[in-house]
Amino acid sequence: MKRLIVVFWLLMFTLVVYGQWYREVSFYQIFPRSFYDSNGDGIGDLKGIIQKLDYIKSLGVGAIWLNPTFPSPSYHGYDIVDYYDVNPQFGTLDDMKLLISEARKREMKILLDLVINHTSSDIEWFKKSELKDTFYDSWYVWVSRIPYVEGKYGWAKPWTKGNSPWEVWSFSRIRKEYYYSAFWSGMPDLNLRNPDVVNEIYKIARYWLGLGVGGFRLDAIRYLIETGPAEGQADTQETIEFVREFNNFCKKVNPYSFNVGEVWTANETVYRYKDSIDGCFDFELREVISSTVGFGPRVGRFYEYINKMLVLTKSIQNWKFFYPFSSNHDMTRVHSILFRRPDNFERLKMFYTILFTLPGNPFVYYGDEIGMVNSPYQRGDMAYRDPMVWENSGNVGFTVSKPWIQPNPDPIINLKTQKDDPNSVFSHFVKVSSIRNSKKTLVYGDIRILNNSVSNRLVSYLRFDEKNVIVVLVYPYDTETNVTVFFDEDTYVRISNKTLFDLLGKGKIYVNSKELEFNFRGYTNMILSLH
Repeated sequence: MKRLIVVFWLLMFTLVVYGQWYREVSFYQIFPRSFYDSNGDGIGDLKGIIQKLDYIKSLGVGAIWLNPTFPSPSYHGYDIVDYYDVNPQFGTLDDMKLLISEARKREMKILLDLVINHTSSDIEWFKKSELKDTFYDSWYVWVSRIPYVEGKYGWAKPWTKGNSPWEVWSFSRIRKEYYYSAFWSGMPDLNLRNPDVVNEIYKIARYWLGLGVGGFRLDAIRYLIETGPAEGQADTQETIEFVREFNNFCKKVNPYSFNVGEVWTANETVYRYKDSIDGCFDFELREVISSTVGFGPRVGRFYEYINKMLVLTKSIQNWKFFYPFSSNHDMTRVHSILFRRPDNFERLKMFYTILFTLPGNPFVYYGDEIGMVNSPYQRGDMAYRDPMVWENSGNVGFTVSKPWIQPNPDPIINLKTQKDDPNSVFSHFVKVSSIRNSKKTLVYGDIRILNNSVSNRLVSYLRFDEKNVIVVLVYPYDTETNVTVFFDEDTYVRISNKTLFDLLGKGKIYVNSKELEFNFRGYTNMILSLH
């Protein structure tokens, strides 16, 4: 009996620790169409990703998030027509199975981008709903007249404040009714109050988890269930409860599965999803770090963010609900934010020093590790989704034929050049990623702001646990300066008469005072560790 009890608790320990693998690893996001073309048709594909898995593993990441890989009429894939197959431009279902298998061999997991707020208007579900098929009749949100509440906000786009009730209602000439389509008429919103729709979504999740995916990135989950105009189109209680039930279902299918949600708003609202999903992206932090390293005097905003998060989450374990990221397919690349600033490459390095030493598990958008910038040949979202620059050639090493979209060659911003340069953005990225993976203090440790003599010009904070103390210093200016860092009593007791080693360099500092003095040259960043 005692042996059974011991076995039980060992299994429970394994489930808790290994089951939350996503609290330890960092992630790599790929827009499949633009990563690597394996068959010469000018379009990135799954076999291309398979060929680059060793490269991805070298970045120190533990999972890959793929933008939608399902059949779709669009280039971006967020209007899905078949949830059980692979876009033939990317390959076959067998290719996906091979990708999952090969990633697993390298101790990496695959996350699929699952869109459950809406579908394509070309999907059979919607076509049958338009025809008032008995089963599919209420799979979407239909009204005979456009709802409007006079004197209040109409049913405008849920991420705006307007009085345009027609913006989200599209007319079906077949059904002679209006359907709710928050994003556009080609993406009708599913009726998630319909149990048949919910069961289908669960079936989809079970199918892919059964094939071995590690989980899902859930698109636009703020807008799943609408209750009315004004404040009832985003973050409703029904939405939060639906997300919780979906997440619980995935855990029943695979206790180790991971779901991360896109809740693009202020962190106070994001945190409402804390008990409903494994994690959500931290949209605030990217802007905080980029403005800190890009514009110097905004260092104060960085400290405001730290204090805000400490108050909001109350513990590092809760803080880790927020997943920071460099860029994504919907946003200006981080290097483009910094590109017009002096010494932009040095500023980008500092960005990664902070990103990989704060609480949370980073997501990195393909190409950000070499400092890719928005394409000058494209506008809007297309500018963030151009081919990965593997080398400085006409087709940037992405394909042997004509790329699906014009690439952006660059003599410096390409992998081949940067891999051979120990001072490149890529080399720095790999180094800080490796440091994070080797120091559990950076993964699970607490955080505390370190006071310094030039607090509006220096980022200084501690990461610490019972075993180690790590000091992070980032000076985002081009001028030389003298700085004093002040340790609190508890920290000083732990590090006094000990040596701090600079993990980014070869230097070391012996601590014999509560005040450490530094002479910083421009754009200095240090990660000092007891061991």
